[in-house]
Amino acid sequence: LESFQKFEDHVGDWRRWQLLNVGYVLARRDLEGPALEKVHEEGKVKVYRVADPLPRAWVVHNAVQIPDDQALAYLNDDKFDPLVTGVLPPDDALVLGSGDASGGSAAVLDARPGIMVLEGSSPDDGLVVVSQPYHDGWDATVDGKPVSIHRVDYLLQGIGVSSGEHRVELRYHLPLWPVIVSLLAAAIGLVVVIFIRR
Repeated sequence: LESFQKFEDHVGDWRRWQLLNVGYVLARRDLEGPALEKVHEEGKVKVYRVADPLPRAWVVHNAVQIPDDQALAYLNDDKFDPLVTGVLPPDDALVLGSGDASGGSAAVLDARPGIMVLEGSSPDDGLVVVSQPYHDGWDATVDGKPVSIHRVDYLLQGIGVSSGEHRVELRYHLPLWPVIVSLLAAAIGLVVVIFIRR
């Protein structure tokens, strides 16, 4: 949540909406932008359609490694094209080029709470960027084999792929410790209720 708050505080509206695949924006204030269209207004609430959000997932072949505090500023730079370059933290081991490689696609086959299945193709080694906040609870596989999830563009998820066509699956697994704490709290509560009744 802290990362999301920093992302919201430091990345401009337009870039934030692009990266998060936002199609519509509700606002109480007037918004302006080259690809914003007001489609509805009711009372003080206005609904705007974002004409060119980024897709839910895409493939990049270039990456730059930048510390988080600088990455937030880099995302706002007009020269940054999220469809071409991914921004990784300095300690990330993924190696991609820094040239003008392009091409590749990623299509969402299934998207439900806790599950996302993608079909991707890439002419070269690349990074499938998923417009979904990075979190440790997610696991990924490429063609059934477990792979690492990279933190891309400060907040999003990225999965490295080799050239060719691939099936990428993301699944969220609730960490075990909240379940243990909940069961322990329920057991203590039950013991207290029994003790009070006696």
